[in-house]
Amino acid sequence: MQILGADAIKTDILIRNIRNDILSIHGQLYLDVFDIGINIGLRGGDLLSIMFDDVNYNYREIKLIEGKTKKRRIIRLNDKVLNIIKRRRAENPNDLYLFMAKGNRAKNSNKPLSLSSLNKTLANTGKQFDLKLSSHSLRKSFGAGLFRRGKSLELICYIFNHRSPAETLKYIGITKDQVLQSYDDVIL
Repeated sequence: MQILGADAIKTDILIRNIRNDILSIHGQLYLDVFDIGINIGLRGGDLLSIMFDDVNYNYREIKLIEGKTKKRRIIRLNDKVLNIIKRRRAENPNDLYLFMAKGNRAKNSNKPLSLSSLNKTLANTGKQFDLKLSSHSLRKSFGAGLFRRGKSLELICYIFNHRSPAETLKYIGITKDQVLQSYDDVIL
């Protein structure tokens, strides 16, 4: 149900406004989760389970086993993500996880930020923009961003391990009306 109820963030302007809202209300930790989430497209649980030891700085990648599919994934890290990870490591040299809640750090429990906490933060932020946001919105927004930047639907389908391009279109929020509008947009 969470997958169907989560919106993709489809414009760069909206992403910028959401970033500003998250930072001013919820702080740097949640902004970092947001920024990395929309740049690597992992499911929320996989995103929050990233440990600093999972990061290979030389190859600019993270290797992990997806929680849902149990498939091995290699995620390439762009400059923005790599810089956030390096900054977080410098600021939190004793943390095991990339995203540890401050309360957990104080208790020295070495647990990552909880998915429920992230989802609550995103849901509250989404209300400000009339969006249904959850951790899954980050994954969908990654796909929508790839699509906006001209990446092939087949590639996005492969990245998400979807069965068909039609499933991917629905997943990233491309509607039938948008498909029909494309016929009006092309005049040769």
